[in-house]
Amino acid sequence: MTYRSVSVGLLLVTVAVASIAVASTRTSSAGLLPAAPPAPVSTFVPPKIDRLQPDLSRVPAIPAVADKTRLAVLPAGMGVQTIPDGTARPVRTNSWWSSGMLEQWPAPVFALPMKGIFNTTGLTLWVPGRKVINKAVIGDDRDPLRIFAKTAAVSAMPIVAGDWDVTYRVRDAAGVQFDATFVQGSPFTFIRPFGSSLTAALPAEARPTPVDCRGECGSALLIQAPATTYMLVSPVKDAFTIRGGTVDIRIQNTSALLTIVAVAPGSDPAEYLGAAMRPFTGTQAAYALTDSDVFTTFRYPVATIMGVLPHHYVSLAYSAPDNGPKPFIDGNPAKIIGTFDTIRGPVRIFKGKGFRTMLPRPSILPSLPPVPSLSSDKNLVQLLRTDIETNTAPAGDIYSIAKVLNRTAQLAELADTMGQKELRDRAVAQVRYSLVQSCSAAPGAPLTFAYDKNGGGIIALPPAFGSDHYNDHHFHYGYLLHAASVVARFDSSFLQQYGDCFRLLARDIASSNRKDPAFPYLRHFDPYGGHSWANGLTLFGDAQNQESTSEALYAWHALALFGRTAGNKNLESLGVWLYAQEAQATKIYWLNGEKSSGAIPADFPYPM
Repeated sequence: MTYRSVSVGLLLVTVAVASIAVASTRTSSAGLLPAAPPAPVSTFVPPKIDRLQPDLSRVPAIPAVADKTRLAVLPAGMGVQTIPDGTARPVRTNSWWSSGMLEQWPAPVFALPMKGIFNTTGLTLWVPGRKVINKAVIGDDRDPLRIFAKTAAVSAMPIVAGDWDVTYRVRDAAGVQFDATFVQGSPFTFIRPFGSSLTAALPAEARPTPVDCRGECGSALLIQAPATTYMLVSPVKDAFTIRGGTVDIRIQNTSALLTIVAVAPGSDPAEYLGAAMRPFTGTQAAYALTDSDVFTTFRYPVATIMGVLPHHYVSLAYSAPDNGPKPFIDGNPAKIIGTFDTIRGPVRIFKGKGFRTMLPRPSILPSLPPVPSLSSDKNLVQLLRTDIETNTAPAGDIYSIAKVLNRTAQLAELADTMGQKELRDRAVAQVRYSLVQSCSAAPGAPLTFAYDKNGGGIIALPPAFGSDHYNDHHFHYGYLLHAASVVARFDSSFLQQYGDCFRLLARDIASSNRKDPAFPYLRHFDPYGGHSWANGLTLFGDAQNQESTSEALYAWHALALFGRTAGNKNLESLGVWLYAQEAQATKIYWLNGEKSSGAIPADFPYPM
């Protein structure tokens, strides 16, 4: 195909300096957005675009032209369709708890050491262990504890979430039964009933025993099952009545609270009582970079009992410089209350208000360093020339097109390294042409972008692997961000003209603004789990999945590289932080590269 300039003559909506005007109706012929912005759609707030503040030392020539980014219309049936009442917008589509969040019942909630499943019979909790079966390490569900009301539940929906906590609201046909708050790593599940008496169905062969609250609670009941020990705790006196294999729970007043405690093997149940009476939401992680290190702080709103996962434990910030951050906030890292053996390895339980980890800062290279012998390799030059000169326009879905464009961008880098400037410029022009077509929604463009006002995200068209329901966005857009970074290195006008397009893609996969009205905060990344989640709103029986650690790492590398190329140091720092965390989790949980962490069982007979 001959690459040529693009002329856009149809009605398109321009991404303006302040915002994107998102239409609620479609044009009849072109299928693109009308020029006039419509009235706001329900609670949706059009996304605000931060204008590029280029580093003049990196961008020597800045044409005085407006950004030319334009969006297509989202076809019917793509993106988020029906949003139940109470769902916060923009929708958190790829969190550890969000699989199936728009369904009647969520997928299993893995807030290890606890696991929960909602259905018509209420909430069932486990403290799953782990075991090795053939080539798999699996969770071993034992001793279920069920919490339920007198009438059948009809739905459970997440209503609020922090960085590693989530609260579900359980309803019956008449109204709300109870809220249940899960916290990753926590031995607590906090339950608040709404005028509905609750019952606990105990595990088989469980022995319930009243516990002395020691002035720290109103009532406590220890439940010792064959493999698991729970405790029910409430501020209400005489809250629990044992009736054979069930417990009646009477806490219908202003201090209504039921805390389900998972008691770690060998630990003292009394250690949990005070913290069990301090429910919380709104957990937050923060990061800071030095020239050599990446620090992450996990802070709780109250003093509590917190779980430290294997990837945290091996990177606690003991080796910080003098007067620098230390591992625990108001806690003692030398005092382990107990340890749960989970599918992610040992979860060690401590008291405190948070902890910090420290990882080496990764280097973000724009390309591989030049090898002097390459420029004299005539065979390689000819292969490179053939590749670039026979390139055709990319076709297919978002995944195929993004990979092709990124491959051509890497050919441009290779040509530059080899001193083949003509070939480099030709490859850059090829990538630029296709990216310009996509970012301007040009007629006949093989790839375009549309904004989903219901869910809050950019959908690339044609989609792939469920990306129209938010699967795999960071995999796909990482390739495009990298390709755009390569073009911008060699064409100083590119980001000035189409920078908004790629800033939208960056915000889609990793908005760093917790109050972003148009995109969820860190769509894919799980700050506490240490890695991203690929699955969006597709319901899988095993809940969320990651699917490709290599492409996740590539996405964060591309995000950092784009930030550096665009002169946006905040975006570069965000990409570096995400990359450092994802690399650590990949090393420990998938590659078994830190055997001291205990993440992979010692009797697992395979190296990875």
